[in-house]
Amino acid sequence: MVDDGSEWDIERIQTLFPSEIVKRILSTHISSHRSDSLFWEGTAHGNFTVRDAYKKELENRGLINNLTDVDSKICLSLWKAAIPMKVKLFIWRAWLNLLPTVCNLQRRHVILNDGFCVHCCDPDEDVLHALFQCVRVRQSPPNGFVKLNCDAAWLPSSKQAGLGFVARNFEGEVIFRGQNTSSIQIQSL
Repeated sequence: MVDDGSEWDIERIQTLFPSEIVKRILSTHISSHRSDSLFWEGTAHGNFTVRDAYKKELENRGLINNLTDVDSKICLSLWKAAIPMKVKLFIWRAWLNLLPTVCNLQRRHVILNDGFCVHCCDPDEDVLHALFQCVRVRQSPPNGFVKLNCDAAWLPSSKQAGLGFVARNFEGEVIFRGQNTSSIQIQSL
């Protein structure tokens, strides 16, 4: 633009940009009746925030879709829940389809294989398949063996620890299960 901002400085634009871009710039109308103002199109209110920019970038990359009211309420209640942060992050990533499943890794061009589940060769390994539908996830142990699943967590803020476990036989029946929570006193060594 020329110094007073009323028109394009054509000579300067032609020296700075290729002809295709020059045509686009010169086809843009300059309003002399209004002053410039900043407006962020990523939100309805027009104000820029890093959070909104991050969300917009994830949407542009196809990593998440616009969150519905239900999604927002679930995520909000998740962050307020009294569970370990690693569990919150896993649930959040699963809910928003951000886990590194074969489908997601292909979409991000991290892997270029055929998209089959590495455990059962089922096509299209997505979050739903990986967590609930894969036969290997639900697979019972061989006859004569017991499958034991367990997990533990500790919340430093409340000094509470918890442990849960379940044992299943080869038919998938629960043989025994249990859980325990208790306060832990930590002493320095």
